[in-house]
Amino acid sequence: MIIKMVAGSFQTIIIDKLFITQERRIKKILSSLRFSFQLGLSASYVPNSDNRNQNIIILFTVDALTALLVKLISSIKKNKIVIERNEFPAAILNNKPFGSCFYKYFVLSWQYKLYDGLFLMTDELINFYKKYTKRKCIIQKLPMTVDFSRFDNKNGSCLKDRYIAYTGSLSNKKDGIIYLIRAFKKISEQIQDVKLKIAGGNEEEINRLRKYSEELGVGNRIDFLGLISRDSIPYLLQNSMVLVLPRPGSSQARGGFPTKLGEYLASSKPVIVTKVGEIPFYLGDNEVFFISADNIEEELVSTLTMVFDSYDYALKIGRRGRQKALKYFSLEANTDKIAKLLNKLAYEDI
Repeated sequence: MIIKMVAGSFQTIIIDKLFITQERRIKKILSSLRFSFQLGLSASYVPNSDNRNQNIIILFTVDALTALLVKLISSIKKNKIVIERNEFPAAILNNKPFGSCFYKYFVLSWQYKLYDGLFLMTDELINFYKKYTKRKCIIQKLPMTVDFSRFDNKNGSCLKDRYIAYTGSLSNKKDGIIYLIRAFKKISEQIQDVKLKIAGGNEEEINRLRKYSEELGVGNRIDFLGLISRDSIPYLLQNSMVLVLPRPGSSQARGGFPTKLGEYLASSKPVIVTKVGEIPFYLGDNEVFFISADNIEEELVSTLTMVFDSYDYALKIGRRGRQKALKYFSLEANTDKIAKLLNKLAYEDI
């Protein structure tokens, strides 16, 4: 998405796909190291900066070894480095004391001093990462971005099912999938013809949740779609009755902003979402249906009931949500933010 926005205003060269290959036959750790060295060394293909042209490398990997190699080469060539982060480091989110401390002291303490610019999704992330950057690093807040053109004219003409839809992680800790299935069990007793379609997850996760659904007696009412293509997502969302995101409160929820919410909003369908993180900074009660992270299951049931009982009203809320999302999360809204940071790096002596 960032590449698409940058390409409209800057001369852009994509180097990773041209110069990187991975051998799957070697051991995982060696393959990972090989990948890091290849990606790091690919910085040598970027021309030198001079008084007329400042070249900026945007990294789409958070690997510390790769960043170090890119920095060593870029320093010689006088190029600058930018990275985008939409969540806390995985080592911090995992909340394992030894791993977290090791990462903070031996990686985090120097890695982010390598970068000249950061795109960060939320204020929570800005407050976290700026402590580890160099003084002259330029930080630009960049909210989640959605390509709304993907959602033009994706309504089906002969749909047979009325369904609730969810896309994303099948982890209860991250996105509350167990709460959703339990709530659907209750709502399915009230509304006989509604189904639940769940996209995402691997085979092991799907099998586990399918078994759980069967134990609850709703296995025949839930479709586990697995990983679906990017092109299939607009059809799934726009042909649903309502979209749900029962994300629990957590450090991940506070720091990040779920990209799936942007796609939900782009569909113009009613959206039910927990009131966590920066979501209520952008959206109000007249644009989405909020539920509390402290009582997800019960509030999801009552809100779904309200949506189905007053569906014309719910559709109005969905349309207002799309309009608000266009204001904050569209390509047009966020391209200027990207250009602002890159222009500062290109024309200011930092």
